[in-house]
Amino acid sequence: MLVSSKGRYAARILLDLAERYGKGFVSMRDVAERQELSVKYAEKIVSSLKKAGLIKSSHGFGGGYQLSKAPGECTLWETLVAAEGELVPVSCLSADAKVCEKNADCKTLPIWKKYYDMTKNFFKGITLADILANG
Repeated sequence: MLVSSKGRYAARILLDLAERYGKGFVSMRDVAERQELSVKYAEKIVSSLKKAGLIKSSHGFGGGYQLSKAPGECTLWETLVAAEGELVPVSCLSADAKVCEKNADCKTLPIWKKYYDMTKNFFKGITLADILANG
């Protein structure tokens, strides 16, 4: 599994918002500046995070973005999936994959499933609060 810059920056944006959790809405311009991102790229990432329900926004004076839930309730898995999409190691594990004719006899499929489950469980076990506490 390769996490792209979009996935890494999504985590950084959410961590930035987590550090300011409970203090109101945060300007994406300020977040982008702190994370050394262009506002345009940050807004593109934020769109995915908002669609996934991880953040909410408010327009107008005092508007911006904030987490939709507490940092301890937002996992790194949710963040990566929102930014990257499915993180399956092989296409046959994708939700919309056609059933392979060799599925029943595939010797490697159990290994890919186990790897996927291990990866998913690892990232599900890490919250934004955990990262902030250990960072």
